Amino acid sequence: MSYKKTIASFVGKTPLWRLGEPFRNMPRILFYHGVTQGYYDAKVQANQILLKDFKEQIEFLKRHYVFISIDEFYERFILKDKFCGKEIILTFDDGYKNNLTIVAPYLQSLGIPFIVFVSTGCIEDFVPTYYIRSALLSKKLSKIDVTTIKKQFSITEETIIPILEELITLIKTSDDIVVQNVIAEIEMQLGATNREEINSHFESERILSWRDVVELNNLGAIIGSHSVNHSILHKNQQIETIDYQLKESKRQIIDHVGKCRYFAFPNGDRFSVCADSLKLSKDYYDMSFAVNGKSVGFQDPVCYVSRIGAAFELSILKTQLSLLS
Repeated sequence: MSYKKTIASFVGKTPLWRLGEPFRNMPRILFYHGVTQGYYDAKVQANQILLKDFKEQIEFLKRHYVFISIDEFYERFILKDKFCGKEIILTFDDGYKNNLTIVAPYLQSLGIPFIVFVSTGCIEDFVPTYYIRSALLSKKLSKIDVTTIKKQFSITEETIIPILEELITLIKTSDDIVVQNVIAEIEMQLGATNREEINSHFESERILSWRDVVELNNLGAIIGSHSVNHSILHKNQQIETIDYQLKESKRQIIDHVGKCRYFAFPNGDRFSVCADSLKLSKDYYDMSFAVNGKSVGFQDPVCYVSRIGAAFELSILKTQLSLLS
């Protein structure tokens, strides 16, 4: 744990976490990814919070805050209606199958609204970073030759994490063609048998089917877009790619559930979202959402509304909500 998280955890375990609450008068939008019953490899399942920890957080939030839907938030935000500062909006990114099998039944039993942002091109598949994490951390490869970037990697205990970090950074900062080529090269060297074995351990990482999406919508969850290919819409993407990712994902969701008003930027910090992406998202969606760790402000542009990535540890989440946001 980093020193910042250590301090945040300490503060969250004391009454100090409440210090920021009297000054809060705007909602906080939390985002999660998936929820799992248990880990096979926590590094591969880095986006999955344990169900017991998720329930602990939801119970805490129920006691101290008020859950509202994304639709209610949108209407009140547009009208600049007064908020009490206790509103929480729950969002889930990527569209993991466990959003239907684990999250929906639990939240529905409590009457808590939520939205799932789905990457439509990953339906019944996996997001790009999973392919990189699982291929390397499975330790089934001793080397990787990535001709797309003209680099060879020798994988050892000492080099595996630096290589993983380099490749993850590469696919988060490159255009879609490079991303797809790098993943294809690694998959070819990993082999179909190894891939099948790896995937069998990580069902928590699988994305919803379209039938699942429809069922989730029928259960009351709102479905939003997270692009087609979980593409990060930064300045290195072609504008045609950005337009396609925004427009086509919306079309596919509308075809299956009838509407799609909201978009969440994959990896949506300020370095991962370019001006063209903001402009085009405003053309296609009523509201789009960031990844910036801040509580909402009326100064937020409608195409880049603040969200907080929920820490897995409750004590850190308390500090995030009150002080760090």
